[in-house]
Amino acid sequence: MRKYLILLCTVFFYNTSFSQMYDPVKWKLTSKDLGNNEFLLEFTANIEKNWHVYSQFIEEGGAIPTAFTFNESDGYSKIGNVKEPKAHTEFDKSFEMELAWFENKVTFT
Repeated sequence: MRKYLILLCTVFFYNTSFSQMYDPVKWKLTSKDLGNNEFLLEFTANIEKNWHVYSQFIEEGGAIPTAFTFNESDGYSKIGNVKEPKAHTEFDKSFEMELAWFENKVTFT
């Protein structure tokens, strides 16, 4: 019996050690040259069915909002903030508040 228990534990830990993190959202970054050494960055999220990406504008105490962080650099300066399209909003019973999110695909600029 002890041999079977050791074998079962070994197989379980072996399988889980090679598992991958499931990532239902795939991100793509593109840039558009606006001239005058200015570029518009586009962050596109392709979202699998039954998943969503939260808006950047979620009230505190709710879900974790999408966030973009730009490291300071002498090579560029950021003009403006990241914009997003109109999000789907709905009351969420778990957080007891209105939440805003995107399904299928969204592009932040």
